[in-house]
Amino acid sequence: MTRDPCTPVLEALRRLLDPLGLDPGTLTRLEIDPYGPRIIIALEPPWAIQVVLDASPDGAELEATLEAPKHLDQADAEAALEETVLEEAQAVDEYDVAYDPEQGEAIITLHAAHPARLPRIDKLAEKAAEKLRELAARSAGRQG
Repeated sequence: MTRDPCTPVLEALRRLLDPLGLDPGTLTRLEIDPYGPRIIIALEPPWAIQVVLDASPDGAELEATLEAPKHLDQADAEAALEETVLEEAQAVDEYDVAYDPEQGEAIITLHAAHPARLPRIDKLAEKAAEKLRELAARSAGRQG
């Protein structure tokens, strides 16, 4: 009986992605640079526009692009995103957040020494989306 050669790759991806709340079934791109060594994984989970994990011996970067309400105050939205990161991602070394009010997109970028230090991005994204919805509701209440 011949074993599917993709099985070990999927098992390795699952060990890397499961702790981050990511499903290998949503994978859209996989790049492996043996000279880095470096692996870049792009996914499109149902709760995000895109998530990209870039891991090498130098560390790991995870960037999540999320749908967000449009036309929020940019400073308020970014403050809400930053608050979420500070609550949910204490083990990261660096982070960045951005909000595009015209596109209705929020981007959360996390840097850590190792992928195991990254938080479950699905939970972080869920909390960020909740805070942005609350911000949108408060903003609508002030306008109405």
